[in-house]
Amino acid sequence: MPFSKLKTIILCSKFKIKGPDTEGVRADIRSMEEERKQIEKRVERAETKSKALSNYDPLYQAAKKLRIEKQKSEEIQMQIRNIFRKQFQKYSIAIYGSQKIV
Repeated sequence: MPFSKLKTIILCSKFKIKGPDTEGVRADIRSMEEERKQIEKRVERAETKSKALSNYDPLYQAAKKLRIEKQKSEEIQMQIRNIFRKQFQKYSIAIYGSQKIV
C-alpha cells in the first residue's frame, strides 16, 4: 500500500472521530419534531374553542382586519422613517458638504 493512500485512510478515520455529533443532531431533530407536534395540538385546541363561540365569524373577521391594519401601519411608519432619513442626509450634505454622516 503506497504511503499516500495510508495517509489518506488515517486522515479519513481521524475526521470520522472528530466529525459532527450526528447522534446529538438527531436528538435535536427529534425534540424539535415533538415540540412541533405539541404546538399543532395547541393550535387545534384553540381552533376548536374559538369555533365553539357563537360569534366566531365576526370575531375572526375583526382579528383579520386588525392584523392587516397593523401591517399597513408598520409599512407607513417605515416609509416615514425612510423619508426622514433621506431628508436628514440631504440636510447634512448641504451643511457639511460631501461628507457622509450616519
